[in-house]
Amino acid sequence: MLDPTVRHTPNPSGGLFSTVGDLARFHQMILRGGEFGGKRLLSAASVKLMTQVHTADDVVTGFTPGNAWGLGWCVVKKPQGVSRHLFPGSFGHGGAFGTQVWIDPHRGTIFLLMIQRTKFGNADGSDVRDAFQEQIAMAVRGSQRSGSRFIKYFNYDQAVELTAGKTRVVLCPQAGGRVLEYSLDGRNALYFDDLEKGWQPGKSVPMSAGRFDIGPELVIPQRTVLWSGEWTAEITGPRSARLVSQHDPGTGVQLIRDFTLDESSSRLICKQTIANVSERTVEWCHWSRTFSTGNGICVIPLSSPSRFPKKYVMYEEGSLINFQPNDPHIRERDGFLEITGVPRRPKLGFDTYAGWLAYATRENLLFVKRFNTDSNRVFNEAAGLTISVWYPEGKRVELEPIGPRERLKPGELASFTEEWFLKAFDFPGDQPIDLKKVSAVVRSMRR
Repeated sequence: MLDPTVRHTPNPSGGLFSTVGDLARFHQMILRGGEFGGKRLLSAASVKLMTQVHTADDVVTGFTPGNAWGLGWCVVKKPQGVSRHLFPGSFGHGGAFGTQVWIDPHRGTIFLLMIQRTKFGNADGSDVRDAFQEQIAMAVRGSQRSGSRFIKYFNYDQAVELTAGKTRVVLCPQAGGRVLEYSLDGRNALYFDDLEKGWQPGKSVPMSAGRFDIGPELVIPQRTVLWSGEWTAEITGPRSARLVSQHDPGTGVQLIRDFTLDESSSRLICKQTIANVSERTVEWCHWSRTFSTGNGICVIPLSSPSRFPKKYVMYEEGSLINFQPNDPHIRERDGFLEITGVPRRPKLGFDTYAGWLAYATRENLLFVKRFNTDSNRVFNEAAGLTISVWYPEGKRVELEPIGPRERLKPGELASFTEEWFLKAFDFPGDQPIDLKKVSAVVRSMRR
């Protein structure tokens, strides 16, 4: 009880008391730019000024990493640890006895956690805050936006559709957090297995189409939770969505995948974030495992020097990697490697730093993937690969950009981004593919 003989000022740390309802209304006013109940209480300029970053990168801010100071608010600059589910630009504050209030203007969401407990330790970095924010973020589905909506796709009744012009993307949160369709003019560049069309909860079906993973494959433990488990989906804006995995105890990580489709082109940004949610340091890498339709022509641009005498390696039986392979369906021409048909062994590896690959499908599409590479980073996938291609007989081919090793301490995050593009492109049949035309198409896709 307050001592009536002592003067108290309306200061959050010196005598100001409130309720959950009042705190919620106050933060709603801030979220709405200073207006509440039809009345303006603060100018929009004042709210913007308060919630902007005003401190340099080297200024330690708050009680968790990745933040900066606004005016009276802690602003999230680089989400990580307990803030990994918040978008950059989120802001808020924690209380001495555990209370946490954070506003995510990107979502239009307020996270209000009321705790009144002494000896709570670092409330801003507590497991309670982490679990609370995760449950709220993963429960928010987002509302239909321009080019973004929830649909039923065969038996997947929680799929997310992104559309722009003649391009369509369908995302699957119910089994593995994948891309089921990436199409132009109704032609899907991805191989979607017919067996998946009858998917039912708890039923095992092939994980096909636009798959993503982490590696390196020879040392990483089994990760069924990430590979085929149930993810959550959230519409995050026009033509954009986020898929989030469950925690995987074997690898110690949670995966976050953000997808954005360009408004005026086929460009699809696929960003995978690895979040270390364990109490140990982990070392993993991004590993794409996208199935495209089969029997096309794969074009790999080369960079110099290569560590491989033939500019590629071939995986033989068992764990043997052949550094001197010869195959009539793989040829070097004008600074490129071309895979024109089924090789003797289907799995191939490359160490190029050119940062893209292209695949001409028999459906008359050119499927291009662009991604960043860095020759100063360690690539810890088997033979130090930056790209792998799996080209078996049949209906599918696997296109696999591979990221560098990420050494993550508890709470740290690392992201890898692939940019996908589709372009109408006449399949050359038995004739050599026009490499100059392929290069020109890729150059035109630069932003």
